[in-house]
Amino acid sequence: MKRREKFLTVFITAVLCFTICFGLVQADETMHIVLNGEEIDTQPVLINDRTYVPLRSFFEEIGAAVAWDETTSTADIAMNTGSSMEDMVSRVIEEVSPSVVGIIGNLDSAVSSGVDAYNQIVIGSGVIISSGGEILTNAHVVSDLETILVVLSDGTIKQARIKAMDEEIDLALIRIDQIGLPFATLAEEADIAVGKTAIAIGTPVSFSLRNSATCGIVSGLNRSGHNNYRVIQTDAAINGGNSGGPLVNLEGKVMGINSSKYAVEGVEGVCFAIPADTVRYFLDSVNKYGRIRRPSLGASFQESWASVYGMPGGDGLTIKSMEANSPLAAAGVSEGWSIIKIADREVEGLVDMNEIFMDYIPGDTVPITFRQPDGAVVTLDVTLAE
Repeated sequence: MKRREKFLTVFITAVLCFTICFGLVQADETMHIVLNGEEIDTQPVLINDRTYVPLRSFFEEIGAAVAWDETTSTADIAMNTGSSMEDMVSRVIEEVSPSVVGIIGNLDSAVSSGVDAYNQIVIGSGVIISSGGEILTNAHVVSDLETILVVLSDGTIKQARIKAMDEEIDLALIRIDQIGLPFATLAEEADIAVGKTAIAIGTPVSFSLRNSATCGIVSGLNRSGHNNYRVIQTDAAINGGNSGGPLVNLEGKVMGINSSKYAVEGVEGVCFAIPADTVRYFLDSVNKYGRIRRPSLGASFQESWASVYGMPGGDGLTIKSMEANSPLAAAGVSEGWSIIKIADREVEGLVDMNEIFMDYIPGDTVPITFRQPDGAVVTLDVTLAE
Protein backbone atom coordinates (compact mmCIF):
# COMPACT_ATOMS: atom_id res chain seq x y z
CA MET A 1 0.00 0.00 0.00
CA LYS A 2 2.90 2.37 0.84
CA ARG A 3 4.51 1.66 -2.51
CA ARG A 4 1.23 2.54 -4.29
CA GLU A 5 0.84 5.75 -2.30
CA LYS A 6 4.42 6.72 -3.14
CA PHE A 7 3.78 6.12 -6.83
CA LEU A 8 0.62 8.23 -6.77
CA THR A 9 2.41 11.06 -4.97
CA VAL A 10 5.27 11.11 -7.48
CA PHE A 11 2.89 10.85 -10.40
CA ILE A 12 0.62 13.65 -9.19
CA THR A 13 3.67 15.85 -8.65
CA ALA A 14 4.78 15.13 -12.22
CA VAL A 15 1.33 15.92 -13.56
CA LEU A 16 1.21 19.17 -11.64
CA CYS A 17 4.58 20.09 -13.13
CA PHE A 18 3.08 19.44 -16.53
CA THR A 19 0.07 21.57 -15.66
CA ILE A 20 2.32 24.49 -14.69
CA CYS A 21 4.31 24.13 -17.89
CA PHE A 22 1.34 23.37 -20.10
CA GLY A 23 1.48 26.68 -21.85
CA LEU A 24 5.14 26.17 -22.78
CA VAL A 25 4.89 22.80 -24.58
CA GLN A 26 2.72 21.09 -27.13
CA ALA A 27 1.26 17.58 -27.06
CA ASP A 28 3.21 14.94 -28.98
CA GLU A 29 0.67 13.38 -31.36
CA THR A 30 3.08 10.54 -32.26
CA MET A 31 3.26 9.24 -28.69
CA HIS A 32 1.04 6.46 -27.31
CA ILE A 33 0.40 5.58 -23.64
CA VAL A 34 -0.64 1.97 -22.97
CA LEU A 35 -2.05 1.02 -19.55
CA ASN A 36 -2.53 -2.70 -18.76
CA GLY A 37 -2.50 -3.50 -22.46
CA GLU A 38 -5.02 -0.80 -23.43
CA GLU A 39 -4.13 2.53 -25.03
CA ILE A 40 -5.30 5.59 -23.10
CA ASP A 41 -7.15 8.24 -25.07
CA THR A 42 -4.92 11.16 -24.07
CA GLN A 43 -2.33 13.63 -25.37
CA PRO A 44 1.10 12.90 -23.86
CA VAL A 45 3.95 15.36 -24.00
CA LEU A 46 7.71 14.96 -23.66
CA ILE A 47 9.61 17.45 -21.46
CA ASN A 48 13.31 16.91 -20.74
CA ASP A 49 13.02 13.20 -21.65
CA ARG A 50 10.05 12.72 -19.33
CA THR A 51 6.55 11.79 -20.48
CA TYR A 52 3.57 13.64 -19.00
CA VAL A 53 -0.15 12.96 -19.46
CA PRO A 54 -3.18 15.00 -18.33
CA LEU A 55 -4.17 14.15 -14.80
CA ARG A 56 -7.86 13.62 -15.52
CA SER A 57 -7.43 11.22 -18.47
CA PHE A 58 -5.03 8.93 -16.60
CA PHE A 59 -6.94 8.65 -13.33
CA GLU A 60 -10.33 8.26 -14.96
CA GLU A 61 -8.85 5.43 -17.02
CA ILE A 62 -7.99 3.49 -13.85
CA GLY A 63 -11.43 4.03 -12.38
CA ALA A 64 -10.90 7.13 -10.22
CA ALA A 65 -13.20 10.13 -10.08
CA VAL A 66 -11.49 13.47 -10.73
CA ALA A 67 -12.98 16.86 -9.82
CA TRP A 68 -11.30 20.22 -10.50
CA ASP A 69 -11.96 23.24 -8.27
CA GLU A 70 -10.93 26.36 -10.19
CA THR A 71 -11.30 28.68 -7.22
CA THR A 72 -8.73 26.78 -5.15
CA SER A 73 -6.84 25.17 -8.06
CA THR A 74 -7.34 21.78 -6.44
CA ALA A 75 -7.68 18.42 -8.18
CA ASP A 76 -9.81 16.11 -6.01
CA ILE A 77 -9.07 12.45 -6.89
CA ALA A 78 -11.25 9.71 -5.38
CA MET A 79 -9.59 6.30 -5.82
CA ASN A 80 -11.61 3.10 -5.68
CA THR A 81 -9.24 0.95 -3.63
CA GLY A 82 -11.63 -2.05 -3.61
CA SER A 83 -12.92 -4.05 -0.68
CA SER A 84 -10.73 -5.35 2.09
CA MET A 85 -10.25 -9.10 2.46
CA GLU A 86 -12.53 -9.07 5.50
CA ASP A 87 -15.26 -7.34 3.50
CA MET A 88 -14.90 -9.81 0.64
CA VAL A 89 -15.12 -12.87 2.92
CA SER A 90 -18.10 -11.39 4.74
CA ARG A 91 -19.87 -10.65 1.46
CA VAL A 92 -19.32 -14.20 0.16
CA ILE A 93 -20.66 -15.76 3.36
CA GLU A 94 -23.72 -13.51 3.21
CA GLU A 95 -24.37 -14.39 -0.45
CA VAL A 96 -23.78 -18.16 -0.22
CA SER A 97 -25.30 -18.95 3.19
CA PRO A 98 -28.94 -18.91 1.97
CA SER A 99 -28.07 -21.86 -0.31
CA VAL A 100 -26.48 -23.88 2.52
CA VAL A 101 -28.72 -26.25 4.47
CA GLY A 102 -28.48 -28.34 7.59
CA ILE A 103 -29.34 -32.04 7.38
CA ILE A 104 -30.58 -34.07 10.32
CA GLY A 105 -31.98 -37.56 10.55
CA ASN A 106 -32.16 -40.73 12.58
CA LEU A 107 -30.26 -43.89 11.73
CA ASP A 108 -32.13 -46.76 10.15
CA SER A 109 -33.02 -49.37 12.79
CA ALA A 110 -31.12 -52.00 10.81
CA VAL A 111 -27.81 -50.22 11.40
CA SER A 112 -28.48 -48.57 14.77
CA SER A 113 -28.77 -51.70 16.93
CA GLY A 114 -26.87 -51.17 20.16
CA VAL A 115 -26.41 -47.43 19.49
CA ASP A 116 -27.64 -45.11 22.23
CA ALA A 117 -30.49 -42.73 21.41
CA TYR A 118 -28.22 -39.67 21.31
CA ASN A 119 -25.90 -41.21 18.73
CA GLN A 120 -28.78 -42.37 16.54
CA ILE A 121 -29.13 -38.77 15.34
CA VAL A 122 -26.92 -37.78 12.40
CA ILE A 123 -26.10 -34.15 11.59
CA GLY A 124 -24.65 -32.95 8.31
CA SER A 125 -24.71 -30.17 5.75
CA GLY A 126 -25.69 -29.69 2.13
CA VAL A 127 -25.82 -27.06 -0.58
CA ILE A 128 -28.75 -26.27 -2.88
CA ILE A 129 -27.69 -26.57 -6.53
CA SER A 130 -31.01 -25.84 -8.26
CA SER A 131 -33.96 -23.59 -7.50
CA GLY A 132 -36.23 -26.62 -7.80
CA GLY A 133 -35.00 -28.20 -4.56
CA GLU A 134 -32.02 -30.36 -5.52
CA ILE A 135 -29.39 -30.50 -2.78
CA LEU A 136 -25.88 -31.89 -2.90
CA THR A 137 -24.32 -33.57 0.14
CA ASN A 138 -22.06 -36.48 1.06
CA ALA A 139 -23.25 -40.06 0.67
CA HIS A 140 -21.97 -40.85 4.16
CA VAL A 141 -24.30 -38.18 5.61
CA VAL A 142 -27.54 -39.69 4.29
CA SER A 143 -26.80 -43.31 3.34
CA ASP A 144 -28.02 -44.87 6.60
CA LEU A 145 -30.77 -42.42 7.52
CA GLU A 146 -34.33 -43.60 7.97
CA THR A 147 -35.71 -40.06 7.73
CA ILE A 148 -33.90 -37.11 6.15
CA LEU A 149 -34.87 -33.61 7.26
CA VAL A 150 -33.45 -30.52 5.61
CA VAL A 151 -33.35 -27.22 7.49
CA LEU A 152 -33.18 -24.19 5.21
CA SER A 153 -31.30 -21.03 6.17
CA ASP A 154 -34.56 -19.36 7.24
CA GLY A 155 -35.36 -22.23 9.61
CA THR A 156 -37.94 -23.96 7.38
CA ILE A 157 -37.84 -27.76 7.76
CA LYS A 158 -38.51 -30.03 4.78
CA GLN A 159 -38.43 -33.79 4.41
CA ALA A 160 -36.05 -34.96 1.70
CA ARG A 161 -35.67 -38.07 -0.41
CA ILE A 162 -32.55 -39.48 -2.05
CA LYS A 163 -32.51 -39.01 -5.82
CA ALA A 164 -29.07 -40.54 -6.44
CA MET A 165 -26.08 -41.63 -4.39
CA ASP A 166 -22.58 -42.95 -5.03
CA GLU A 167 -20.64 -44.12 -1.99
CA GLU A 168 -17.31 -44.52 -3.81
CA ILE A 169 -17.23 -40.82 -4.70
CA ASP A 170 -19.11 -40.04 -1.47
CA LEU A 171 -21.74 -37.81 -3.06
CA ALA A 172 -25.52 -37.85 -2.83
CA LEU A 173 -28.22 -35.82 -4.52
CA ILE A 174 -31.33 -35.33 -2.40
CA ARG A 175 -34.51 -33.42 -3.19
CA ILE A 176 -37.14 -31.45 -1.31
CA ASP A 177 -40.53 -30.28 -2.58
CA GLN A 178 -39.97 -26.56 -2.86
CA ILE A 179 -39.21 -24.21 -5.74
CA GLY A 180 -37.72 -20.74 -6.00
CA LEU A 181 -34.79 -21.59 -3.73
CA PRO A 182 -31.45 -19.73 -3.76
CA PHE A 183 -28.74 -21.97 -5.17
CA ALA A 184 -24.97 -22.07 -5.54
CA THR A 185 -22.95 -22.65 -8.71
CA LEU A 186 -19.80 -24.69 -9.25
CA ALA A 187 -16.39 -23.12 -9.84
CA GLU A 188 -14.38 -23.89 -12.95
CA GLU A 189 -11.25 -26.01 -12.59
CA ALA A 190 -9.08 -23.07 -13.72
CA ASP A 191 -10.40 -20.99 -10.80
CA ILE A 192 -9.23 -23.52 -8.18
CA ALA A 193 -5.57 -23.02 -7.31
CA VAL A 194 -3.27 -23.55 -4.35
CA GLY A 195 -3.18 -20.46 -2.13
CA LYS A 196 -6.65 -19.18 -3.04
CA THR A 197 -8.99 -18.26 -0.21
CA ALA A 198 -11.32 -21.10 0.80
CA ILE A 199 -14.45 -20.65 2.93
CA ALA A 200 -16.24 -23.67 4.43
CA ILE A 201 -19.89 -23.21 5.42
CA GLY A 202 -21.96 -25.81 7.25
CA THR A 203 -23.32 -27.19 10.51
CA PRO A 204 -20.41 -28.37 12.65
CA VAL A 205 -20.93 -30.44 15.80
CA SER A 206 -24.40 -29.15 16.75
CA PHE A 207 -27.48 -27.71 15.07
CA SER A 208 -27.09 -24.67 17.30
CA LEU A 209 -24.02 -23.85 15.15
CA ARG A 210 -25.92 -24.05 11.86
CA ASN A 211 -24.43 -22.08 8.93
CA SER A 212 -21.09 -21.52 10.62
CA ALA A 213 -18.21 -20.39 8.43
CA THR A 214 -14.47 -21.00 8.61
CA CYS A 215 -11.83 -19.51 6.37
CA GLY A 216 -8.47 -20.72 5.10
CA ILE A 217 -6.77 -21.42 1.80
CA VAL A 218 -6.56 -24.19 -0.75
CA SER A 219 -3.57 -26.09 0.66
CA GLY A 220 -3.18 -28.62 -2.15
CA LEU A 221 -4.82 -30.18 -5.19
CA ASN A 222 -5.03 -33.74 -6.51
CA ARG A 223 -4.60 -35.27 -3.07
CA SER A 224 -5.63 -38.86 -2.52
CA GLY A 225 -5.56 -39.33 1.26
CA HIS A 226 -7.85 -42.26 2.05
CA ASN A 227 -10.22 -41.46 -0.80
CA ASN A 228 -11.00 -43.34 -4.02
CA TYR A 229 -10.78 -40.12 -6.05
CA ARG A 230 -8.69 -36.94 -5.96
CA VAL A 231 -9.64 -34.33 -3.38
CA ILE A 232 -8.84 -30.71 -2.52
CA GLN A 233 -6.82 -30.15 0.64
CA THR A 234 -7.66 -27.08 2.73
CA ASP A 235 -6.85 -25.69 6.15
CA ALA A 236 -10.33 -24.18 6.51
CA ALA A 237 -11.65 -25.99 9.60
CA ILE A 238 -14.00 -28.88 8.77
CA ASN A 239 -15.56 -30.69 11.72
CA GLY A 240 -18.24 -33.32 12.24
CA GLY A 241 -21.44 -31.95 10.70
CA ASN A 242 -19.60 -29.87 8.08
CA SER A 243 -19.69 -32.87 5.75
CA GLY A 244 -21.70 -32.12 2.62
CA GLY A 245 -21.39 -28.34 2.91
CA PRO A 246 -19.65 -26.19 0.29
CA LEU A 247 -16.07 -24.99 0.11
CA VAL A 248 -16.33 -21.69 -1.76
CA ASN A 249 -13.96 -19.12 -3.23
CA LEU A 250 -14.11 -15.33 -3.08
CA GLU A 251 -16.42 -15.28 -6.09
CA GLY A 252 -18.93 -17.34 -4.11
CA LYS A 253 -18.48 -20.36 -6.41
CA VAL A 254 -18.35 -23.88 -4.98
CA MET A 255 -14.82 -25.28 -5.35
CA GLY A 256 -15.74 -28.52 -3.59
CA ILE A 257 -17.97 -30.41 -1.17
CA ASN A 258 -16.45 -30.75 2.29
CA SER A 259 -16.05 -34.42 3.12
CA SER A 260 -13.34 -35.35 5.64
CA LYS A 261 -10.32 -34.41 7.72
CA TYR A 262 -7.35 -36.04 9.38
CA ALA A 263 -8.61 -36.55 12.93
CA VAL A 264 -5.30 -37.64 14.46
CA GLU A 265 -3.64 -36.27 17.57
CA GLY A 266 -0.99 -33.74 16.61
CA VAL A 267 -2.45 -33.12 13.14
CA GLU A 268 -4.38 -29.90 12.51
CA GLY A 269 -5.70 -28.09 9.47
CA VAL A 270 -5.59 -31.05 7.06
CA CYS A 271 -9.12 -31.19 5.65
CA PHE A 272 -10.51 -32.40 2.35
CA ALA A 273 -13.24 -31.54 -0.14
CA ILE A 274 -14.50 -33.33 -3.26
CA PRO A 275 -13.57 -31.05 -6.19
CA ALA A 276 -16.11 -29.34 -8.43
CA ASP A 277 -15.09 -31.36 -11.50
CA THR A 278 -15.82 -34.63 -9.68
CA VAL A 279 -19.17 -33.16 -8.62
CA ARG A 280 -19.91 -32.37 -12.29
CA TYR A 281 -19.04 -35.95 -13.26
CA PHE A 282 -21.47 -37.25 -10.64
CA LEU A 283 -24.27 -34.86 -11.65
CA ASP A 284 -23.79 -35.44 -15.40
CA SER A 285 -23.90 -39.22 -14.88
CA VAL A 286 -27.04 -38.94 -12.76
CA ASN A 287 -28.72 -36.77 -15.41
CA LYS A 288 -27.80 -39.20 -18.22
CA TYR A 289 -28.14 -42.60 -16.54
CA GLY A 290 -29.67 -42.01 -13.10
CA ARG A 291 -26.40 -43.21 -11.54
CA ILE A 292 -22.69 -43.48 -12.22
CA ARG A 293 -21.92 -46.16 -14.79
CA ARG A 294 -18.48 -47.08 -13.53
CA PRO A 295 -16.17 -49.06 -15.83
CA SER A 296 -14.57 -52.26 -14.51
CA LEU A 297 -11.62 -54.42 -15.52
CA GLY A 298 -12.89 -57.41 -13.55
CA ALA A 299 -9.76 -57.69 -11.42
CA SER A 300 -8.25 -56.87 -8.03
CA PHE A 301 -5.05 -54.85 -7.75
CA GLN A 302 -2.06 -54.28 -5.50
CA GLU A 303 -0.63 -50.78 -5.12
CA SER A 304 3.10 -50.33 -4.66
CA TRP A 305 4.36 -49.07 -1.30
CA ALA A 306 5.45 -45.85 -3.05
CA SER A 307 1.90 -45.24 -4.28
CA VAL A 308 0.40 -45.98 -0.86
CA TYR A 309 2.63 -43.31 0.69
CA GLY A 310 1.99 -40.82 -2.11
CA MET A 311 5.39 -41.12 -3.75
CA PRO A 312 5.93 -41.31 -7.52
CA GLY A 313 7.34 -44.82 -7.82
CA GLY A 314 6.57 -45.68 -11.42
CA ASP A 315 5.68 -49.26 -10.48
CA GLY A 316 2.11 -49.05 -11.72
CA LEU A 317 -0.83 -51.07 -10.47
CA THR A 318 -0.20 -54.80 -10.15
CA ILE A 319 -2.95 -57.29 -11.04
CA LYS A 320 -3.50 -59.66 -8.08
CA SER A 321 -6.38 -61.68 -9.47
CA MET A 322 -8.84 -61.66 -12.38
CA GLU A 323 -12.27 -63.05 -13.05
CA ALA A 324 -12.26 -65.75 -15.71
CA ASN A 325 -14.40 -63.72 -18.11
CA SER A 326 -12.93 -60.31 -17.22
CA PRO A 327 -11.99 -57.68 -19.83
CA LEU A 328 -8.32 -58.21 -18.94
CA ALA A 329 -8.49 -61.96 -19.42
CA ALA A 330 -10.27 -61.43 -22.76
CA ALA A 331 -7.39 -59.17 -23.87
CA GLY A 332 -4.79 -61.82 -23.00
CA VAL A 333 -3.50 -60.26 -19.79
CA SER A 334 -2.12 -62.44 -16.96
CA GLU A 335 -1.97 -62.03 -13.19
CA GLY A 336 1.21 -60.36 -12.03
CA TRP A 337 1.24 -57.86 -14.89
CA SER A 338 1.20 -54.17 -13.92
CA ILE A 339 -0.88 -51.39 -15.48
CA ILE A 340 1.41 -48.42 -16.07
CA LYS A 341 -0.72 -46.33 -18.46
CA ILE A 342 -4.35 -46.02 -19.54
CA ALA A 343 -4.92 -44.03 -22.74
CA ASP A 344 -1.36 -42.65 -22.42
CA ARG A 345 -2.02 -41.33 -18.90
CA GLU A 346 0.29 -42.48 -16.12
CA VAL A 347 -1.10 -44.89 -13.53
CA GLU A 348 0.54 -45.07 -10.11
CA GLY A 349 -2.39 -46.35 -8.05
CA LEU A 350 -6.11 -46.99 -7.80
CA VAL A 351 -6.96 -43.29 -7.56
CA ASP A 352 -5.25 -42.64 -10.91
CA MET A 353 -7.24 -45.44 -12.55
CA ASN A 354 -10.51 -44.20 -11.05
CA GLU A 355 -9.84 -40.65 -12.24
CA ILE A 356 -9.04 -41.80 -15.78
CA PHE A 357 -12.16 -43.98 -15.94
CA MET A 358 -14.30 -40.90 -15.27
CA ASP A 359 -13.87 -40.21 -19.00
CA TYR A 360 -15.27 -43.60 -20.02
CA ILE A 361 -18.34 -45.79 -19.63
CA PRO A 362 -18.76 -49.57 -19.84
CA GLY A 363 -18.47 -50.78 -23.41
CA ASP A 364 -15.74 -48.30 -24.35
CA THR A 365 -12.45 -49.70 -25.64
CA VAL A 366 -9.26 -48.10 -24.31
CA PRO A 367 -5.54 -48.74 -24.88
CA ILE A 368 -3.85 -49.96 -21.68
CA THR A 369 -0.10 -50.29 -21.32
CA PHE A 370 1.21 -53.15 -19.15
CA ARG A 371 4.60 -54.09 -17.75
CA GLN A 372 5.11 -57.84 -17.61
CA PRO A 373 7.08 -59.54 -14.78
CA ASP A 374 10.12 -59.87 -17.06
CA GLY A 375 10.09 -56.12 -17.72
CA ALA A 376 8.60 -56.25 -21.21
CA VAL A 377 6.07 -53.51 -21.98
CA VAL A 378 2.99 -54.13 -24.12
CA THR A 379 -0.08 -52.06 -25.03
CA LEU A 380 -3.40 -53.82 -25.56
CA ASP A 381 -6.91 -52.61 -26.39
CA VAL A 382 -9.29 -53.51 -23.55
CA THR A 383 -13.11 -53.25 -23.69
CA LEU A 384 -14.41 -52.07 -20.32
CA ALA A 385 -17.10 -53.98 -18.43
CA GLU A 386 -19.58 -52.68 -15.84
